[in-house]
This record gives sequence, structure tokens and C-alpha cells, in this order.
Amino acid sequence: MIFEKIYLYQRENSIQIKIMLMIFFLHALLFAQDIFADESSLTRSIKLTVKEQIWLDNHPVIRYSFDPVWAPIEYANEAGEHKGMSAAYIAHATEKLGVEFKYERGLSWNQAMSQLNSRDIDILPAIQKTNDRQADINFTKSYLSIPISIFSNDHKPYIGQLSALYGKKVAVVEGYAIQELLVRNHPSIKLVLVPSIEAGLKQVNEGKIDTFIGNLVVTSYYIRKTHLLHIRVAGETPYRNKLSMGIRKDWPELVTILEKVIDIIPDDEKTNIFQDWASIQYEHQVDGILIFKIFLGVVILFISFLMWNISLKKEIRKRKQAESGLVIAKQLAESANQAKSRFLSSMSHELRTPLNSILGFSELIKIETDDSEILESSQEINDAGKHLLELINQVLDLAKIESGTVSQAIAQYNLSDILSDCLSLTKPLADEKLILVDVKIDSALTVYVDRTSFKQIVVNLLSNAIKYNVSNGQVNISTAIVANNTLRLNIADTGKGLSEAQKKHLFRSFDRAGAENSSIEGTGLGLMISKALIEMMNGAIGVDSKLEQGSCFWVEIQTEAIK
Repeated sequence: MIFEKIYLYQRENSIQIKIMLMIFFLHALLFAQDIFADESSLTRSIKLTVKEQIWLDNHPVIRYSFDPVWAPIEYANEAGEHKGMSAAYIAHATEKLGVEFKYERGLSWNQAMSQLNSRDIDILPAIQKTNDRQADINFTKSYLSIPISIFSNDHKPYIGQLSALYGKKVAVVEGYAIQELLVRNHPSIKLVLVPSIEAGLKQVNEGKIDTFIGNLVVTSYYIRKTHLLHIRVAGETPYRNKLSMGIRKDWPELVTILEKVIDIIPDDEKTNIFQDWASIQYEHQVDGILIFKIFLGVVILFISFLMWNISLKKEIRKRKQAESGLVIAKQLAESANQAKSRFLSSMSHELRTPLNSILGFSELIKIETDDSEILESSQEINDAGKHLLELINQVLDLAKIESGTVSQAIAQYNLSDILSDCLSLTKPLADEKLILVDVKIDSALTVYVDRTSFKQIVVNLLSNAIKYNVSNGQVNISTAIVANNTLRLNIADTGKGLSEAQKKHLFRSFDRAGAENSSIEGTGLGLMISKALIEMMNGAIGVDSKLEQGSCFWVEIQTEAIK
């Protein structure tokens, strides 16, 4: 009976219910594994060859070290003891092999790496295989895989992917695998090497660098430990920490022995190891009711803000009508805008932090399980959370524009460079919908704009041209010089086009030209924000469109060719 009810609830397509169901299924899955797992699998012995057993007998002590500040995967507690996920795997190896694993204390990660290369220690229990490291280290198969993510201050826009960081200062911990990967594959990123995750996060928090890149689970742990809760996940990388055991190069026999240890650990035990140690970071999130309350609270706060904003505007209009003097009405409007700005400043953190926690938790669940239903539910939570976060960010952006707190620095920029950044951000969406983006512009053209604002406008127009296009459609980007040394940037699509009535309301808030009834996600604020931002730069925005003939959105801005 209970499963019939669960099925009916799932059909309601409610994101809050899906959060609770996801937690229920995860715990049910783990509970079932605990009950029905073959107990004999937990005590299976390792079948070593005679050669391997002789090797072990000749090496009764195996020296190792680890990263002391990489919780919850591995760390040293206050007593200097080895704790974390890798410690659990070392414990299994100790039990199964009957040898002593001796911990060499007091080493930093770089010191441990150096001593492994010099053979002063024998293994590192959690290390990622890279091209450079393979020259001096042997690796077991990977036993743990965690995404590597981009982190930034929560007042910055969502970054998306690594190409958006070209030319920017990005912190990574010196000696970590991500340093080698970025140097090799993304040389345009300006890497700032820091001694620890905490040091990198503090520099991001103080605005000294743009972003930090690191392990999703580990970095999230140190964000909470340092109470730097204004730092959030701001994008994804194509990389993961695929952790193996690293063994000194002259001990190939130990590689196969340790792989047998990894193989002998049941999958449910590996899941328990991850869950037990990851919970030191997310223990306040594992309660489905609590997540439901957080998510519902965010929605209520957001709706309350919108209602308050609407009510405030109505009140201003009433007072303007009642007061004959324009000065008084202006003072009322300014006072209301200041009140709204104070409200937004205090609420932005309260709105974003629970959502970022939910997004991080959904990513964590995707790591923990291979169950298709749980993966589908966690992905829906992630998608819905990102959509709501985008809506919150756009409402806050709009409020800042209305209150006059947005600052712009107008300078001369190459248009091709800006477009390249924008196309990199929208490429995944175009690839997903099989949209061809054709760019025909003069590479010498420049524009006088605030780079951040103009980039936001172009990304919004490109995203719309892709989202509202037909499958296998096309987006054409071109330019034209119009009167008074003004450049027009055209972004044309092959979509369904707009009626005259739709075009009249297109730049109003929350107007999506009928797309609100479709499956296409959007907020209805992007064009209104774009209009406000381009007008602040003394530019203009508009659209030429006919039904069934596609649309061409354009922006006009001052230009000058490079001499």
C-alpha cells in the first residue's frame, strides 16, 4: 500500500515531494543492503598468489602518509591520527593483508609526494593518476570518483564552465592534480597557487582572486568549517578526482595486492564508507523533512518578496496620485527603493545559501548511488534548484538596477573576444538542441561597453535564440554599422517568431511571450534586465520578428574600428 502511495505522489511532479522521496529511496536502498547483504561477503579472504604472499612476508611494514588537510577524504585530527575515507581503506588493507601500515606523521601533501618519489615512504592511499605522476608512481585502479567544481563569491554570476575563466585569476592548491590538468589543457587561465583549500577560499572571499577550483565534497566541507558561507558552487569542470592508491615505482607487486584489497570490499561497504565520512559535512541535510522545510522556506521568502515588491509599487502609485507635488513623489520613490535595496541585501544570502546546499546535496547523492530512479530524482532537484537560483539572481539584479546601485565601467573592448566568451558559455545548450551557430563579424570591431553588463546581455540573447529555436535550427550572428558611428549586433534565430501583440509586451517583467506554458525553462526577466543594462550604456535593444519566420534580436552600441 505504501509503495502505491509513493507512486501516486511521484506523479504529482512536486519538487518538494521529490526531495523527500529521494531521501526515502536512498535510505531504503542502504537499509535493504544492510539487511540482505551476504554476510559472508564481508569476511571474504584475499586469494594471493605464492609470489605475492612471499613478497608480503618480506615486507611486513609498509610506510605511508596522506594529505592532512583534505577532509573528509583524508585528514589528521587534533591527535595527529589518520582519519577519513582513505583511513577506512587502509584499515581494510591492514586487516586483510596482516601487515603493518605505518603512518609517517607531520608531512604536508607536497612533502608526502616528494617522499614517495624518493621512496622514503611506500604508498599514498588517495591520489589521482596524472601523466606527470606516472613517471615516478604506480597506481591501483580508482576506488572513488568525485567532481571537481568551480567556486566563487555568491554575488558573482554563474560561471558555467572553464572557458569563462580564461584571463582570470583562479586559485588551486599547489601540487594537486587539478593544477597539472589546467596547465596542460587550459593555459589561458591565470593560476594562483595556494598552500591549502582554506587559503584559497579566503582569497576568494576577500576578492583577491576570482574563483577557486577544487574537489566538490572537500571544498564544500572547508567552506562550512571556515564559515565562508558567501562562497558557492559557480560552475562545473569536465574533471573528477578519480582516486587510487599510489605506490612507489619499484614495488609493482604491491599494486596487484592492494587492488585485490579494493576488489574484496563489497560495494555496500564502499557506499557506507563514503556516506559515513561525507556526513560530517552534510549531517544537517540528511533529514528529508529538513530539506523540505528549507526549500519551502526559500520559496515562501521569494514569493513574499515579490508580493511585497508589487504592493510597494502600488502604494507608490497611490501616493503619487494623491500628492500634487512631484518632489514628494520622488522622495517617496527613492525612500522605497532604498528600503527595497536594504531588504535585498539582507535577504540575498538567506535565499541563496539553502539553495546552494540543496544543489550540493543532489550532486552528492548522484555520486553515492547508481539507482536510476534516485539519479533521475536528484537530477530533477538539481535542475529545479538551478532554475530557482537563476530566478533569484535575476530578481536581485533587477532590483539593483531599479535602485541605481549597479555601477558600470565603460571601456573599449574587441567584440570578437566578448562573443567568444559568450559562445563558450552557450555552447553546451546549442549542442544539446543541435543548433548551429554561425558568426559573421569583422574581427577588428570594437565596442564601448561595460564588459560584464554587455556580456550578460549577449549571453541572454544567445540563450533565448537557442532555447526558443526549433531542433536542428540555426542562429546567425552578424553586425552592421548604423548612423552616428553606432554598431548593431544582430542575433537571428530560425524559431517560431513573434506576433505583433507579443512584441509589444516582450520587454516587461515575467513576460515570456507564451513560453510560460511550454517545457522551456525561463524567468521572463532576462530581456527586461538586458534593456535596462544596455540603456545605462547609452545603447538600445529591439527585435524584428514575424510568426513562423524566426526572430532577430539586436543591440545597438557605440563603436570604433581598430586603427
